[in-house]
Amino acid sequence: MKKQALLLSGAIMLTVGVTSLASEYSTQTSTQTSTLAQNSLSPNPNDFPHWRIVLTDQSSRSPDFANFLQTLRQAVQKRDANFIRGIVTKETQFGFGAHRSIAYLNPDNPNSPFWSQLEKAIAPGCTDESVLPQPSKEPLFSCPTVFRQFDQAMKTAPENQKPLAYENAVVIVGQTIVRLQPKPDAPSVAVLSDEVVQFDQATFEALPPQQQDQTFSPSNLNGWTPVILPNDQRGYVSNQQAYRPLGYRAVFSKSGDRWILQSFVSGD
Repeated sequence: MKKQALLLSGAIMLTVGVTSLASEYSTQTSTQTSTLAQNSLSPNPNDFPHWRIVLTDQSSRSPDFANFLQTLRQAVQKRDANFIRGIVTKETQFGFGAHRSIAYLNPDNPNSPFWSQLEKAIAPGCTDESVLPQPSKEPLFSCPTVFRQFDQAMKTAPENQKPLAYENAVVIVGQTIVRLQPKPDAPSVAVLSDEVVQFDQATFEALPPQQQDQTFSPSNLNGWTPVILPNDQRGYVSNQQAYRPLGYRAVFSKSGDRWILQSFVSGD
């Protein structure tokens, strides 16, 4: 009798235990299902019309220029002022208006904005001007690719975004995260890749002048650019990947057996 009672008691305890585990599993499964359902219903931060842009580095079309560009990038990294002087001529144009010499850009100062401007201009590659509708008569490359290829992007832009035009557009080169605040650890707003968004002029103008000149200056490669997404969400992107169609650009031409800097325009 005792043996039977013990067996009956054990069976009851086992049944209770299994029922308890089943109930706990059911609760966990229900919670997980609810969480997944909520996540599936959450709005996708990238769920907005993207204005894509095709950016093609055409420097490889001229192996000679491609080699020069590689050497130039190395010189820029080293802040080699002598190399820059070697590719500048009396005809080189710096900016618009009155003619200026290389001294205007102060290349002997490694912290001169000129260096970060040139570094950014040549980073994504260059456009072969000889393949444009009105090609140049001499070998000519313009950098960055954004300078010329934004023209093509304008032809295929969504009608509601075309008013952005040149003065209000920001071209994202490569992939970058839009941050809620101008900090690398700020929450993510969206992810952009080779596309066009709007420059947030109102946010920029509301900043103190010192912040405009430092953190938000295009010359600061560690700085930020305020933007507005097509869904009206505001955020900030790294300056390293944010380009303005009318920003820095460098044009290189072939003179005899060497490449020279024909012109350099600063975006600041």
